[in-house]
Amino acid sequence: PGDERARLVQLLDSSYTKIGRLAAKIKVPAALASSHQSASLAAKSYRHTRATLEQAEKKQQAATGRTEAMHAMTEVSQARMAVKQAEIKASFSLLVLGRECVQANYVPPGAEREFEEIQRLQTQLHSDSI
Repeated sequence: PGDERARLVQLLDSSYTKIGRLAAKIKVPAALASSHQSASLAAKSYRHTRATLEQAEKKQQAATGRTEAMHAMTEVSQARMAVKQAEIKASFSLLVLGRECVQANYVPPGAEREFEEIQRLQTQLHSDSI
């Protein structure tokens, strides 16, 4: 039962994220503006950290001395951690936006199937059998 519940929650989160991804690309109702802005900022931060990582990797490839190479390696490692954190924040912000769309009963174009799936999963999740 616990494994099944975890699977259903994971499927729900995936559907919420898909809805959030669709909603992030369009103008949304004012009630969702805050979450929409958060998702946009998180995506921008992710793109920025990816660019920083690419620069650090280029610097590492161009490093000539041992000290320079070690410094560049540290920079790349820190940039990779920053990218991972930014990716997690961006994914979470899309999940939140998707959940808020569902709560507001706002269906972004192309998200009809995900809305139906969420209703089905929520029914399953709240049934007595799990």
